[in-house]
Amino acid sequence: MPPDGPRRELRWAALFVALWVLVPFWKIATLRAVNVQDDIFASDLWNDRLPARAFVGSSLRRGESPAWNPGIYTGFPSLAQIEVGTLYPSNVALFGLLPPYVAMAWAQILPLVIGGVGSFALARAFDLPTAAALLSSGTFALSGFLIAHLRQLNMVDAAAWLPLLLLAVERIAAGRPGRAPLALAVLWAIELLAGHPQIAYYAALVLLVHFVVRSAQLRTAAPIRRAAAARLLAALALGTLIAAVQLLPAAELARLTDRGAGLGAAEASRFPVSPLAVWTLFVPRLFGDAATDDFRLSGLSWEQYAYVGLLPLLLAVVAVVVRRNDGRVRWLAALAAASYLLALGASTPLFGWAFRVVPGMDYFRFPSRFLLFVDLALALLAGFGLAACLESVSGRRRPALAAALLAVTAADLWMNQMRQVPQAEWARWLAPIDTERFLARAREREPGPWRYYTLDAALVHGQVFHGARGWSGDLTPYVRLRALLQPSFNLLFGLDSPDGYSNLVPRRYEMVWGSEKKPGILGTGHLQTGELEPELARMLRLFNVRYLLSVAPLRSPALRPAAESADGVRIYELVDPLPRAFVVGELLRAADDAEALRRLTAPDFDPARQAVVVGDAPEPSADAAPSRDVRFVSRSNTSVALRARLERPGWLVLSEGHYPGWRVTVDGADAPLLRVNLMMRGVRLGAGAHEVVFRFRSPAVRAGALVSLLALAALVVLRRRLVVTPGGASSR
Repeated sequence: MPPDGPRRELRWAALFVALWVLVPFWKIATLRAVNVQDDIFASDLWNDRLPARAFVGSSLRRGESPAWNPGIYTGFPSLAQIEVGTLYPSNVALFGLLPPYVAMAWAQILPLVIGGVGSFALARAFDLPTAAALLSSGTFALSGFLIAHLRQLNMVDAAAWLPLLLLAVERIAAGRPGRAPLALAVLWAIELLAGHPQIAYYAALVLLVHFVVRSAQLRTAAPIRRAAAARLLAALALGTLIAAVQLLPAAELARLTDRGAGLGAAEASRFPVSPLAVWTLFVPRLFGDAATDDFRLSGLSWEQYAYVGLLPLLLAVVAVVVRRNDGRVRWLAALAAASYLLALGASTPLFGWAFRVVPGMDYFRFPSRFLLFVDLALALLAGFGLAACLESVSGRRRPALAAALLAVTAADLWMNQMRQVPQAEWARWLAPIDTERFLARAREREPGPWRYYTLDAALVHGQVFHGARGWSGDLTPYVRLRALLQPSFNLLFGLDSPDGYSNLVPRRYEMVWGSEKKPGILGTGHLQTGELEPELARMLRLFNVRYLLSVAPLRSPALRPAAESADGVRIYELVDPLPRAFVVGELLRAADDAEALRRLTAPDFDPARQAVVVGDAPEPSADAAPSRDVRFVSRSNTSVALRARLERPGWLVLSEGHYPGWRVTVDGADAPLLRVNLMMRGVRLGAGAHEVVFRFRSPAVRAGALVSLLALAALVVLRRRLVVTPGGASSR
């Protein structure tokens, strides 16, 4: 093959994979439909990945830092919200340049193509013929794991790079690395920036085992093996340092959550694959699925969906039988078997052993995510099986057989996998939303900052999912559900909400507003009584909530009806909500956060006059008094400037999130920042006029940025040392 032969072949393979993916996804690619995959209690795709990435894109276009997101949870560390993938290259490009829904359409297709092209390159590195490599690439590109997890797009982004990562390690293990160490460092940084630590962690384990196994199988000399191991570890370390700008803030956030201390064995093994689900590798809907809401096994159907097509599965079996003496086949078969056993969680001893022995396993739930490696191994084994079949025929029958098997596989995957991708018409999904238009008009009338709150969003979402019996029929209930403006969806419209949707939430935020894992203080008794709980009304007032959205009629002296949407969502206006910034005259001390929460929700707590502070606080002034004479001068993602005029001293309360990295100055001088009302920012002010500026200057963000810049500089300086010539010496 001429020197440019491999590159030409890879270009043709990329075209093949693109067509393989675009045929079933043509409506999404041409902006005729949107994928409305659902998660029962919320949609990761529409209630997190889309709005959060849209926020990053709009911030970049404005020239603002996306490190802090003021629109959810009264302010949230966006860069630390690792599942957003704030600095993942395709996110920056797509959402920085395109409208959010257009960017999201292509953000779902791109990783499937990347995974397919990478699988082709890896299969060719395993010396598979072109037709067999194409089968492997198409099978992985539309594998059950990738398709079912498009709802968790950061997981698919991270999974897509696995074949290319294995290809780089394969070349390093073979003792002819060339540019592989350099490529591995860059690919590993991208893998980490994709924003799914669990997939990256599992991938790291597989990469290391792959290196050990393949080095042994290839019988590389000990000195070469040691040098290869050093290059492998150096590349992974350098890639990790390049991603530090996102990893260090994420680690800081994790420490502030319950996940920071790790999980117990019972929690880590939650959501495994049911042992019976193995039969769905042959018959994908044997036990029902999410599409018709009739899944009959324990757990979540999409977490157990690993179908790669019946023919590829049978060809994988053929490979194991016919090529059982091939070390590559034995390794892939072992990888598939071990990964499936780990995916079963506590149903087998292997997961418990790994949990006890392997550091880091206690930080993740969902053992089912090991199915990624099952699907990739099966896809590659299918290529070996097809290669064996092609060797048994000759002449024109060989390409005819390959074409027929590829066509059968395509038809199988296009039919079965797209059942997991419900599609609503583009025009219907992007049609104006009554509730959003009402709030937009209210914002024009009332320009001062305020928030809205959606009552029982997760509960209503679940009712819609089950009421619609999945998504195989009429998707109108999901279209109507948009009017509820669920948490984080507000970011698409520039609205503020006191809660949000994020995988990790600081404990103090979670205590009030709850999360996907824990409820907050907000009850659901109003659904039965129609009465809004007084403590909930008080918290909404404290958190600058002006409008409340509910599907149920409510009665409360704190509410007055404002409107009702065509989709049945009622809008209530709160009576006298507190402004975003105000001054109180009395501090109430609490011994800990639990006591602070009790005081905040006590019937005698008056949020307009009092604030709760934990631990030490400035001594109260005898003449302190409340005031609302506070005005916003300017605000951006990472700064808020206020002007206050006080006749008497007091404590300024800004009902925005208190988080490490926030600083405050009063009249240009640094001042002590208080944490008040469990999760708000506060500062003491004397009588008179004051200029108060809050700025987000996170040490974790700065340290991460510095480490990343130094690592990138090191990559440039050391790039020649990471490139090894065919003779084995580093390029100088």
